[in-house]
Amino acid sequence: MTPEATPDLPPNIFARHWHRIVLGITALLSIAAFALTQAKDLLFIYDDGVSYLIIARSVFDNIQPGIEQIGSIWLPLSHLAKLPFIWNDFMYHSSLAGSLLSMASYVASCFFIYKIVFFITQNKLSSTVGTFVFGLNPTVLFLQSTSMSEVPFIATFTASVYCFLRYSSSRNVKWLAILAFVNSAMILLRYEGWVIVAAQAGLTIWLQTVSRTMSLRENIGRVFILSLPVALAGAAWLLWNYTITGDALDFVRGEFSASVFTERQKLYGVDSEGKPLLSLLLYGGSALLLLGAPAVVIASIGLFTWLAVRQRRTATTKSAKLTERTKQQIIDYQKISLILLLLSPAIFHVVTMVLGFSIMRVAGIAGDETSLNLRYGIFLLPFVAIGVSVLSKRTAVVALAGMLVMVSYGYMMFSSLPIIDDAREGQIQYREAAHVLRNNVGEDETVLVSMATNAAFMFHSTLDLDRFVHEGAYEQWEQAIEDPTVTDWVVTSRRQDFDTLSELDLASGTTPFRVFYTNDDIALYRNTQ
Repeated sequence: MTPEATPDLPPNIFARHWHRIVLGITALLSIAAFALTQAKDLLFIYDDGVSYLIIARSVFDNIQPGIEQIGSIWLPLSHLAKLPFIWNDFMYHSSLAGSLLSMASYVASCFFIYKIVFFITQNKLSSTVGTFVFGLNPTVLFLQSTSMSEVPFIATFTASVYCFLRYSSSRNVKWLAILAFVNSAMILLRYEGWVIVAAQAGLTIWLQTVSRTMSLRENIGRVFILSLPVALAGAAWLLWNYTITGDALDFVRGEFSASVFTERQKLYGVDSEGKPLLSLLLYGGSALLLLGAPAVVIASIGLFTWLAVRQRRTATTKSAKLTERTKQQIIDYQKISLILLLLSPAIFHVVTMVLGFSIMRVAGIAGDETSLNLRYGIFLLPFVAIGVSVLSKRTAVVALAGMLVMVSYGYMMFSSLPIIDDAREGQIQYREAAHVLRNNVGEDETVLVSMATNAAFMFHSTLDLDRFVHEGAYEQWEQAIEDPTVTDWVVTSRRQDFDTLSELDLASGTTPFRVFYTNDDIALYRNTQ
């Protein structure tokens, strides 16, 4: 899959170390983006990002501390990766315990984008363009500064694609083993990884069939090498769900699962279940907003033009054992495989929306005035970065394409980023209420609050988590639901009708609780007994 080399950078010390220079620049970009995000007070704008910090911290700081606090809904690797840092108060309250993981993942993603593009073009300029189409995207620079899981997933995703390409090229079992390890991590980060792994298994079988250079026994053995670690990781997650909830599929159908959340959100906006065209329109709209229409269009032209161009010879097809027809079939296989893998996260989201397991709203589409889960469009960024960089073997065309994308990024930077508007739309303003609680709660007083809906409130109060009675402290939680007077404070969400505590009759005057503070979002009740 390696075309004839194109005009490249001058053969000097910079050229020899160019990939290291590019990597160093991306590291500086990462640090600068974190500093800017912190200065603009945007680190905690996504409630889910705060929840990732809270969940990891609760393993140590909790009424009932323990590893079971990572729960059964969100996959565990993101929480576990924060444990070496989250115990430290500064790392926790500054978000660095989570942001460092995202920032390192951002640099790793840039590295693998560079390696993928160089592998298929053998051109450093194209690789550099692809790296910075990814690395300078304003949305990914924002997300890599937070504790969200999207960028760590993209790091494992791009690493997986690169290892798959190396294996399909060399059929060296070393790359297959590395791929299996990367995939095991990927499926424990986000559920999008599950469909990517399934696609790779099918593509691996297809490769073995096309090449016809291995016996059936060897083919089965290689699929086994790829599948076993992934199957063990998946089985471990099912066993974990069963152990802590009694249901191996709690992450699919449990009280706090995405499907239940989706059913509740259907009351407030567009319902895409059973509507494939609407689901595709919503996902495509999110990608255009976050990545820029010029980038998406140029990348699509680049990758599908590259797919159509016939190559005579590649590093993959030098074996004398292969016929010319088989060599061309392998080249076509590699191209199709790359495009399918890059599109697989988008396919996952469209399908899950159609099936009703997830939901997305995009302001301006189908009558919606607000956005929800707009950030999912970022998973098409590797497709865009690689597509722009392979647009042409002509240096001038690659550079022009990169410049057009940068102009669109500049426009996004100087306007309001859609992903930030999305976060603000979904955010309940906790800070003022959290400060009221912190300034008035007694040293030995406990607070009853739902972590599922008010994790950001808990975080912004800066109180130790062992002061809160929440779902993770299940023994005290069940007791407090039956008799809230065992706690000193109760926090309820006024706009989230799926907050369990909002069902408590605290304002009737028949309980010792009295309203201490309220705003449009939060109500604080104090036990006067």
